[in-house]
Amino acid sequence: TDIYHPGMKDDTSPLRKNYYTWFLSAAAADPAFDDVTSQDDIYGHGTHVAGIVGSYGSSGFEDHLGMAYGVETLVTLKAGWRNTSGGASIKFTDMCGIVDRALNHRGDLFPLGTFRDDVDGLNLSFGGSTTEDDTGTSRFYDSVISSYPDLSMTTSAGNSGPDNLNFTSSGSTYNAITVGNVQDKGTADRADDAIHPSSTAGPTAFGRRKPDLSAPGSNIKAPYNEWDDFVEYHYISKSGTSMSAPAVLGIIMDLMDAGLTDELALKALLINTAQKNEPGIDIESDSDGWDPQIGFGYMNALAAFGHRSDVFSGWVTPRGALGDYRLYKGVMRDEGPTGEGRDRATMVWNRHATYNPAAPPTSYFSLVDLNLQLYHENDEMLVDYDVTPLDNVQ
Repeated sequence: TDIYHPGMKDDTSPLRKNYYTWFLSAAAADPAFDDVTSQDDIYGHGTHVAGIVGSYGSSGFEDHLGMAYGVETLVTLKAGWRNTSGGASIKFTDMCGIVDRALNHRGDLFPLGTFRDDVDGLNLSFGGSTTEDDTGTSRFYDSVISSYPDLSMTTSAGNSGPDNLNFTSSGSTYNAITVGNVQDKGTADRADDAIHPSSTAGPTAFGRRKPDLSAPGSNIKAPYNEWDDFVEYHYISKSGTSMSAPAVLGIIMDLMDAGLTDELALKALLINTAQKNEPGIDIESDSDGWDPQIGFGYMNALAAFGHRSDVFSGWVTPRGALGDYRLYKGVMRDEGPTGEGRDRATMVWNRHATYNPAAPPTSYFSLVDLNLQLYHENDEMLVDYDVTPLDNVQ
């Protein structure tokens, strides 16, 4: 991230403090390395993505605000780099190393010894096609989220749609929120919104339901890393799921500021309140409530905020033992063809893995098989259910 960009730099009003580090040990040894061993954003992707979360605007561009433009702390973690072909690359060991530094060696963030907080959210807008269902990268991030409570993570679904030949890694991670790309046509009205055809379609190789949800990611104006050379272009438009994923992280930061910090609750809330019934995004009648490109719906930040208290956490014992189910009572409403659509219940849980700072986890587990069922209270009749053993979202 260009931490000196006018809409991102340190300031007192609005209050903003940047922390940064880089981990390019393996990258710098690569003959294709065409970047700098510093936090500076040569490629431009990181500045744009970070600005979608936290830009507070600049002179002449006061309305160019990130989704969480009031966030006081931004942490730049640079492990990706520009290669001699002009594209972007990342080394797996560098990626692991920089996450470990952010989580466990926070005193090594610059300015050295001054970061006194925790990293509350991560976004990874980077990935590649895979024929595997469960990759080393995906397992690594599963282990991070499983091992660090209240750490939310978003990741991009990829831009290889609309045909599903392969899904992406790290988009195939169980525990992070994988995000697809909606084009909003530049209007405030969602009636003309539609999934972008390039947004990678699920499921994963073994049939898991990814992506989780979708958010605006087409023609998104956000900070430009070369603003100082082209002062009339403080902001630039880019498109892709790289832009959708940080939009979701920004809303997560807002919800955390509103008091909801549990990452499982946040994931369930965003999926549960995602819209399914816009004219161009109509999946409400799908039997499993999931679409290969849209996921479980189109993010609705206002609905998520309004329902932020409608979350519950709990645990169950192994099947057949006392305490192997829990009951939750509520009123389910059919709100018709506009707004949020029908009320629904969503359950999420994490795939367990033991964090290994330098590599994929060597200790990781199959997904616990939980089931979600909906009954009428008055006659105890089963209304609906989701009992797939593959997914940790139902």
